[in-house]
Formats: sequence, structure tokens, C-alpha cells
Amino acid sequence: MSENKENSPNTTNTEVAKSSSKSDEEHRGIPEAQFFEDLEAYLKQFDGNCDSAMKIQNELYGKYKFLESSFISQKATLLAKLPEINKTLKLVKQLSEAKEEEKSLKTSYQLSDNCFAKAEVHPDNTVFLWLGANIMVEYSYQEAQELLEAQQKKCNATIAELTESCLFLRDQITTTEVNIARIYNYDVKLRQQKKKETEESK
Repeated sequence: MSENKENSPNTTNTEVAKSSSKSDEEHRGIPEAQFFEDLEAYLKQFDGNCDSAMKIQNELYGKYKFLESSFISQKATLLAKLPEINKTLKLVKQLSEAKEEEKSLKTSYQLSDNCFAKAEVHPDNTVFLWLGANIMVEYSYQEAQELLEAQQKKCNATIAELTESCLFLRDQITTTEVNIARIYNYDVKLRQQKKKETEESK
């Protein structure tokens, strides 16, 4: 971030990011990468210094890649968590239905690795759910179902949001890569021209 609005090349880039439209708010406030149609005009804010422009684009690229990696990791965690939520919710519904029908459920429970025992469960409108951090809480069937449905809904919504954000980030990464390549090629072209001019002036 820049403190000196006149002297820092970061200023224009930041202002462009802040002026991004509604699409930014829909993607967790991620600034949209700008494709510079007129590269020479863009480089004027850096006094034609390609290295400074390249530094800004590389920093932006690094931030996009970091966010992408973070979102992918979050999504993987939720995708691993969702089946357990679905399974638990299904079980609570089975217990609730069995209680209403005044039936018992025959099942098996794990004693240790690869060791299970048979059991007959008489539903009594009470379940215990792990909330994390070694905390287990007692709920009625209705309370447990409401909690699990809320978690399921939130988990699915977050996965959808992360998926959308990753797609948005992929577009920004591609745009930034193109900008970096254009600046690099332009810099090479300038250096070749200067070298040719120097040789001709000898």
C-alpha cells in the first residue's frame, strides 16, 4: 500500500482496484486485474520503467496465487466435512422416525479398528453431537436436525462461493500473466532498440 499518492506507482493500481465494480464485492472483495489496452500509457505512471511495472504485476500475481491456494484448501476441508454432516443428519432422521413409530433400530458400532459390535437402539429423543475441540453436546432430535441442516446449508453455500471465487481468481491470474508477458516483451523490445541505436551511433 502507498502512503505518498504522488510518488508511488502503487497508487494508480490501487485506485483501479478500489474502483472495481460490483463483481469485486461478489468475490470476497478480490480486486479485479486490469488488462491494459495501451501498455505505453500504463507505463508512463512508472516513468517508462518496466522493472517497476513488472514488480507491481508480480506482487499482484503472488497475491492472487496465495488466495487461490487458500480457497482451494478451504474448499477441500469442507468437501471432506460435508459427507459426515450428511451421514449424521440421515441418522438423526432415522432415529426420529423410529421414535415416532415406537420402533428400535438394530445397528453396529465400532469398538476399535476393524472391530464392530451389534447393538439395538431404543430412541429416546436424545443424541450427542461432537462440536469440535473435544466438546460433545446433548440435543433433542429436532434440535439436532435443525443444527445439522443449518450446517449442511452453510457448508454447501460456502463451497459454492469458494468455487466461484476460484474461477474468478483463475481469470485474474490469467490476465496478470498476460500483463507480465507484455511488459517483459516490451522491455526486451526497448533494450534491443537502445542497443541498435547505440551501435549505429558509433
